Amino acid sequence: MAGPSVVFVLLLLRVPESPRWLVAKGQKEKAREVLNRLRPAAVAATEFSQIVGAAARDGDRRVSLAMVRLPLVIGILLAVFQQFSGINAIIYYGPSIFAAAGIGGAMR
Repeated sequence: MAGPSVVFVLLLLRVPESPRWLVAKGQKEKAREVLNRLRPAAVAATEFSQIVGAAARDGDRRVSLAMVRLPLVIGILLAVFQQFSGINAIIYYGPSIFAAAGIGGAMR
């Protein structure tokens, strides 16, 4: 079972950093190098100029924790309440219970 995970991690080491992230961090030359490795020169130049233009337009609009706090709390609480409700046991054992009760079988 660990085999695919090990292969994934080893292949993950070859994945380059995102050119958009590099431009946002001020590393434009490194972003250009990554794009040149991934794309033909003409396409890389066009894409690089689009990335730089988009970064200049967007400025520094980062998502802060305050912006996602409520959705994050709701998502976590939903997962916790799902565990407390016991719905997983009902979903898992439901077919067995219905079969033992004589209800169920093939649907027609």
